Amino acid sequence: MPERKEQPLRKVYPVGYGMDGALQYVDQLMTQPQMLLIDTRFSPKSWSVDWRKETLQKKYGKRYRLAGAYLGNLNFQGGPIELADPDTGIQGLCRYLEEGYDLILLCQCQDYHTCHRKVIVDLLLQQTSVEVLQPGPAAAGAETIMALSIQQPYAHWLSHPGTFLSAGIRPKTIENRDGITKYRGPWLLHASATFDHDAIDSWVGRCPELEQVIPLDEKAYTTRAIVGIADLVGVVHQSNDPWFVGTYGFVFENAHPLDPIAYRGQLKLFPVPASLLRAQLPTSDVESLSPSSRKREARP
Repeated sequence: MPERKEQPLRKVYPVGYGMDGALQYVDQLMTQPQMLLIDTRFSPKSWSVDWRKETLQKKYGKRYRLAGAYLGNLNFQGGPIELADPDTGIQGLCRYLEEGYDLILLCQCQDYHTCHRKVIVDLLLQQTSVEVLQPGPAAAGAETIMALSIQQPYAHWLSHPGTFLSAGIRPKTIENRDGITKYRGPWLLHASATFDHDAIDSWVGRCPELEQVIPLDEKAYTTRAIVGIADLVGVVHQSNDPWFVGTYGFVFENAHPLDPIAYRGQLKLFPVPASLLRAQLPTSDVESLSPSSRKREARP
């Protein structure tokens, strides 16, 4: 009786397109005819046209499969990971694997270990055997530093604590938010395109001394640019800090300003090429800030 050859394991590639080089990496994988791109985002939208549902459908046709209704994270805007319909979703992945396909599991999150892609893979491994292949350094490309878009004037105030301290005023070290993040570590402060037009009058009304400390003219505040850097050390839902007025507060330390670097912001946490910082920070400092050089947990 001839010996039966063991079939090779099908492959699963979890990919977060927040990493540098993701587009080229996915394009390379999709040159294989037996590869499916499984979009696991609950909401398949993106600030980047390259990762929008319509673009991916046009590029890959029937090999692009929307799975967010089953495998999407219901709490993608914040909170514990909860898949929409994991039983149905995992059954679908198993069926694709049985049909001889390898799979790319797509999401935006850069950090696999805090993304719902890991939950999907863990559930899949309970049902079948697959080879899970993470993107290597070549796919990740250049080093990146994480950033968050913040309305002005708050981005400016957060990045200039020394100005407040020199005037004997408690500096703004809390960014008020509606959601939470597990990210801890260095964070670029990005000034978004929008401006809170009531902020200056409102806060000067609460603390008249601010009038001598902060720019009172909105034109003095840079928008659409990286304006500072700080360490995110915690998230609170209660605080006696007078700057805390939100549902949650992101607590920063060691903030300082940077010369503005024009850069388009994104919703939630997003990566920025470290090369943009090299002109203002020593190379060793830039390298120490990148996610690949230090262990972090990150999910906006």
